[in-house]
Amino acid sequence: MTVRRRERGGRKPKDSDDYEVGYGKPPRAHQFKKGQSGNPKGRPKGSRNFDTILEAKLGEQMFYTRNGQEVTESRLEVLAERIVTDALKGKIGAVKAVLEQIRSIATRSTSETRNKLSLEEIDENDRAILQQAISLGLFDTKEKEG
Repeated sequence: MTVRRRERGGRKPKDSDDYEVGYGKPPRAHQFKKGQSGNPKGRPKGSRNFDTILEAKLGEQMFYTRNGQEVTESRLEVLAERIVTDALKGKIGAVKAVLEQIRSIATRSTSETRNKLSLEEIDENDRAILQQAISLGLFDTKEKEG
């Protein structure tokens, strides 16, 4: 009979058939079987979370009257208009929301500007390759409007 030495830290060798039960190591009979979920009554597949539902609701079109005219806009557009109107009226919560959004837009646009290279900043070989790709129509050279 061969006696095996334990590895450092009191662990048994990996090729050992013995299984040491302890913290984070449940007995084999109580471990999840292959393909078995740890939460079988959890959220069903295909169910939508709050963000998905909110995005869908804000994207829906709605009819309302603005200055005596029937207007159709998304709920998000109506909400944005109302917040801006309230901010202009001096409502503090609306002012804070608009300022935070302005700050977010400014930060995003400056980081995008920093990431763009001009043709002058690219070496001659790369510039020639890019010019050829542009002439072949492989890149859309028009600025995207946001």
